[in-house]
Amino acid sequence: GFNMSNKKNNKINEKPEAESGAPSSEPSLGEVVLEKEEYEKLLGDLEKASRSMDDMKRLQADFDNARKRLEKDRIEYIKCAKEDVIAELLGIVDNFRRADEAALKTKDFNLLHQGVTMILKEIKSILEKNAVLEIPSLGETFDPLKHEAIEYEIRDDLPDNTIVEELQKGYSMNGKIIRHAVVKVSKVSDKGEYKE
Repeated sequence: GFNMSNKKNNKINEKPEAESGAPSSEPSLGEVVLEKEEYEKLLGDLEKASRSMDDMKRLQADFDNARKRLEKDRIEYIKCAKEDVIAELLGIVDNFRRADEAALKTKDFNLLHQGVTMILKEIKSILEKNAVLEIPSLGETFDPLKHEAIEYEIRDDLPDNTIVEELQKGYSMNGKIIRHAVVKVSKVSDKGEYKE
């Protein structure tokens, strides 16, 4: 009696065996059985993935360094470009000083006027060299992207919103508006009507 029940208890705790009496080759829950080749291939894939991750980290670091270098170069370029423009403006300041001194000595208005006209030409040349252009206004149709209208004038001989006077020049740089032209525009009266 006692020994039999003990054997029964032992059988319950043992793993099931195959009919031949050998232990079962079935994997238990949570285990995966792989062929040797499959296992070695997975190890190789893992090594490749690890190398790829290292390569990616290296590329990211190279990219970050290149970005920082480009930003530094850009700041340096802007600084140098500003210095070049300032150097050109200093030449204009010198010319203004000479024109002022000459006008004080000679009291010659025509000489002063010629000097100022020359200096304006020089300034315009520097602006054009730096891709700064005047925005056409007089006679143009008002365009809120380029112009700022602060006055209007009743004109029955022109279509509505024709620019009749430029109060302050506008400028673009590399195609981008950096200052709107301040203008006066036409407005057809209630009585009159523009006819072509």
